[in-house]
Amino acid sequence: KAEEADWDKCTNVAVMKDLGNKEFKKVLVPLAGGPNAALALEYASILAEKDAEIVALTVGSDTSRFDIRKFIEDNKSRLHIAPEQVTVKVLFKEGIVKSILEEAENYDLLVLGATNKPLLSRMAKDPIPERVARECNMPFVMVKSSAGIRNWIRRWI
Repeated sequence: KAEEADWDKCTNVAVMKDLGNKEFKKVLVPLAGGPNAALALEYASILAEKDAEIVALTVGSDTSRFDIRKFIEDNKSRLHIAPEQVTVKVLFKEGIVKSILEEAENYDLLVLGATNKPLLSRMAKDPIPERVARECNMPFVMVKSSAGIRNWIRRWI
């Protein structure tokens, strides 16, 4: 039983690209309410400079399903900067990946959460975070929270 419990205490994962020794004064965090969104916001607040601006972005023609302002309020205890440094931006556009990448051109760092979709559904079509990561030409971080071994097995079966 003790060994089984240890598997459920896996750590969070962050994949970082081109961070180097840079200062991040403007950080973009695309959010859609997924399971790793809060972790992305937390990592952004850790990597950002103390006086940085973090912009939480949501994109889509129908953003009514996800209340980004409430999400920020619910997760402000995870932030490592003042909650006032987090602003919200909503874009009502089609083409989510393209919109995120175009918006990211105005920032020093892009941070987003990975998907938790099962492998088989990801084979049919790449999820948005993976498409953004593949096309991103700037400092980038993708985060995924640990769900434990039981959830990992469920995702594969």
